[in-house]
Amino acid sequence: MIKRATLAEIKVRNGVGVRADGKVIFAISHGEVSFDAFARLFRDGLNCPNALFLDGGSAPSLYAPSLNRHGNIMSLGPMLAVFERQRGASRQ
Repeated sequence: MIKRATLAEIKVRNGVGVRADGKVIFAISHGEVSFDAFARLFRDGLNCPNALFLDGGSAPSLYAPSLNRHGNIMSLGPMLAVFERQRGASRQ
């Protein structure tokens, strides 16, 4: 039996997935979507066999001017930073 999403389950969502080739993909929805639809985006649309749902209530707070996203008034919670590793540097 397929369950329909309730209004409480429809939210702006964000997450990160890893493709089989190791490429990391970050995604945020433009509008409100169900958890199921967002999960299928990673599995079927982005070919990510592994993905992590990052929602914690701050998804609409994304500040990325190049994506025309300017956040909102909410306090931000956890943050992610991505750094380029120098070739030949040891992994610790």
